[in-house]
Amino acid sequence: MQLVESSAPSSSAAILASIAPAMERLPADSGASAEGSRHAGFRRLDQAVQQQHVEVLYDVGVALGAAFTADPSRVGEIFGACASDDDDSNDGVCVRSFVRVFGERAFRRPLTDEDVELLASAADPLPLSADALANVVALIVNSPELFYLPEHGADGAVGATVPLDAFELAARLSYHFWGAPPDDELLEAARTGALLRSDEYERQLDRLVADARADEAFAEFFSDWLRLGEVAELDVQVGRPRFDAFAGADVPTPELRTAMIDDVLDAARANLRAGSSLSDLLFDRRSYTRDPLLARIYGTSPWDGSGEPPTPPGARAGLLTRPAFLATGTPTTRPIMKGVLVRMALMCEAVPSPPANADAVRPEASALATTREATEALTEAPGTSCAGCHATAINPLGFATEGFDALGRERTVERIFGEDGALLAELPIDTHVVPSVIFGDPMEAEGAEDLTRLLDESGRVHSCMAREYFRFTFQRTEDARDDGCSLAAIEEAVLGGASLTEIFASSARLRTFRERSFE
Repeated sequence: MQLVESSAPSSSAAILASIAPAMERLPADSGASAEGSRHAGFRRLDQAVQQQHVEVLYDVGVALGAAFTADPSRVGEIFGACASDDDDSNDGVCVRSFVRVFGERAFRRPLTDEDVELLASAADPLPLSADALANVVALIVNSPELFYLPEHGADGAVGATVPLDAFELAARLSYHFWGAPPDDELLEAARTGALLRSDEYERQLDRLVADARADEAFAEFFSDWLRLGEVAELDVQVGRPRFDAFAGADVPTPELRTAMIDDVLDAARANLRAGSSLSDLLFDRRSYTRDPLLARIYGTSPWDGSGEPPTPPGARAGLLTRPAFLATGTPTTRPIMKGVLVRMALMCEAVPSPPANADAVRPEASALATTREATEALTEAPGTSCAGCHATAINPLGFATEGFDALGRERTVERIFGEDGALLAELPIDTHVVPSVIFGDPMEAEGAEDLTRLLDESGRVHSCMAREYFRFTFQRTEDARDDGCSLAAIEEAVLGGASLTEIFASSARLRTFRERSFE
């Protein structure tokens, strides 16, 4: 599409509009998890191809071909004057010239003569017609090289692991950092071979990371790592007396869930561009929301997107106390799920699967017990199979943020409501825990701020980020033997307090990023 926009600005909007309905039907990637995980992982790991992918690409190719040839003036703009003149003798050269230029954009590499002949044959028999040109476009769009990123390695390279050629490396860089094909400058660096020089590679890497387009790839990483797709729908129980009494004036809107997710991602983007470290992000208390309701939950005014974001009053401790990690869509918090998120997502530690009937009975606060007390009674009874994990590995991590309710509002008491909305009790909150960030460590924590400090000091979150960023980069799980050095290099950067920008670039500085393994 970049070729269309640069060569035909007058018609690019109409062309994009023509393929939009088909593109909207393209299946969204699903998070593919590591073996044994019960939670969605990175969308980039999803390698499944569905029939709908094939059908959508076919429809896009047909629609794009029709849009390119909608009228004679557009044919001239896109294919050149040779495609719309009265001289049939130049038609063969004309279609091959288009295939060579458009095909390079589509395949992200120069086409061979064999490629050109194959793709141009869709216009046979000559002379050219609008339908023939549309067929060529449809064939290019439906070629496997557009949908996949094949990597064969540099010419003449042999062995189980070979270096990528310049065009393959350009594509790997651009899709990793921008989620898009290489731009003109990167393609030119590949074409001249300069990209294979260390100095030019570093210059291009710095340019890609500094570009605003990289923000979305960084946000995608954080969204998948922190499982933001699992944030609950928050307005489902609106209209039920108990929930309405709990929510009070802060009735969740359909937009609140998205606002909470955006608040986390905007915090990540802001820290990335400020040169902050992962520790800085963990402790960042500022509210990045533009949503009035979420701002009220924070106790601030909405951020205007520029200048210094407002800092909420009270005991917000940073990442763990952002409402996205606290809100449940119900009148009560879910300490177990909060603890699982911290233990598994933030610390990359395994938690055994719960019994099949684990959700059959959920802990519910009552006039006699807070949510914490109900959770302890249900899951920490001495001698039960649940107590081993819940009492040490899970529950304390969730209890530490019980100073915030199920909408993410700060509180000192838990207000208990009956099904009719009547206030039954106000019970004091207890956030004192032994979180066992490192198993066996008796260190105590008094709430979210202490827990955040212990997590930061342990380095567990930093090591976890390194592992997860490796998976995000290479779109696979790591091999303990073969990937140890690569993992250690990323981990060293994160633990050493490197900026998020440096961490983001670190995986592309690994030798393995520039290679292709055929084992």
